[in-house]
Amino acid sequence: MARVIGRILSLGFPLPGVQVDNYTMLSAPSFFDYDALVVDPRAAGAAIENLISGSEARTFAGAPIRVEPGDSGDIGLAEILRRRRDETARLLENGGVVVAFAQPARKRPMPGVGVEFGEYAWLPLPEGLRLEPPLLAAGEGSQAHVVDWQHPLAAFVASQLANVAYRAHFDLRHVQGGSVFATSQGGAAIGVELPLPRGRLIFLPALKAAPSGEGRYAASDALQAGIRRALGVMAQGRAPAWVETMPLPGLAERQQAALEARQAAEAAGEAQTEAEAACEALARFQRLLWQEGVLGL
Repeated sequence: MARVIGRILSLGFPLPGVQVDNYTMLSAPSFFDYDALVVDPRAAGAAIENLISGSEARTFAGAPIRVEPGDSGDIGLAEILRRRRDETARLLENGGVVVAFAQPARKRPMPGVGVEFGEYAWLPLPEGLRLEPPLLAAGEGSQAHVVDWQHPLAAFVASQLANVAYRAHFDLRHVQGGSVFATSQGGAAIGVELPLPRGRLIFLPALKAAPSGEGRYAASDALQAGIRRALGVMAQGRAPAWVETMPLPGLAERQQAALEARQAAEAAGEAQTEAEAACEALARFQRLLWQEGVLGL
């Protein structure tokens, strides 16, 4: 039976919705009280940097957060980060979903503490899985293509294609069991799911800006719908072999129609390319009548 989603905690990415709570990395309640976590790692790192620079921050319970705690009521920043890692681990152990907008990882020393922090200081990872080159590398671009429409978050990426500004890409040759559902124009993996013992860890391409106006509601709905699917899908989201022995009336016909539509779209794309090439082969002579410089007469 599919799991019914309860609550989503969004950190640094405004996400309207009755089932969503929006906080910062430092001020949020315990992560494990939620079914899913949505994180903008860039905003998470900025919250830590602002605190180190002298800004004030408090826990959900109102306790002051200090880089180096002094009073008995203070909470140390290093302690907060350790707590967040433990809370994320427990959320995943509960079968939860973590969705992050991929950013390159940067590690900086925490003054006076001797502890490093970075965009992913809150994220516990299995041994051998490190969010750094060669697995995760910096990259920049604004074009994305969905390559696996069966993935729960594929529809969200498709809804944001005009808003994509990816800042990192993955090389899944360095990890076993990962999957790609979105690529850049050049084929780099920018939407991926990394393998975990429990729960799901999904990375989305970063966006130019958080959707605003009416668009933020549509984006929130699409992201929440994808998370619900992710919570209700077993393992990596692929159907078990025995499903083929239990056909659903009408499904095969619709799958065949979808296949034919994809083939028609591919054929149309090839025909368009050939037609445009033929048009260009002749139109370039017409441009000789008006183009200036070395390209014209």
